[in-house]
Amino acid sequence: MIYFKFSPSWRKNKVRKSRSHDFFYIFIERVLSLLVPKANPDFYSIYDKVVTWLIEYDDAKGYVNREFGLDENLQPIVKGPYEKNLGFWIDSDMIYEDFLKFKLQMLSEPCFEEYWQMELKEQH
Repeated sequence: MIYFKFSPSWRKNKVRKSRSHDFFYIFIERVLSLLVPKANPDFYSIYDKVVTWLIEYDDAKGYVNREFGLDENLQPIVKGPYEKNLGFWIDSDMIYEDFLKFKLQMLSEPCFEEYWQMELKEQH
């Protein structure tokens, strides 16, 4: 296993364009949400609040095994897999080399496990 953390570059370099007033986009999103279940129903609306990700990557099998997201106050707000939530990065097909485009900081297994055991901050 490989353990690392990173802050996605899109958080710092891009301002996401709000589509909240785009009727067509809202309509399509609602139709799709009825037809295709969300992989992360509890966390879907708060992924934009994650500023740091902690990842457990299975280098032998080539996929993300577990993930943990922290908000700007370094409070845990998402994790995967967790209850009925698969996970943001787990649901991707990214391999380790894809993550290298982010500035990774390596973690020890005990450090990752310490975060993994933390309770998630309630979102309102």
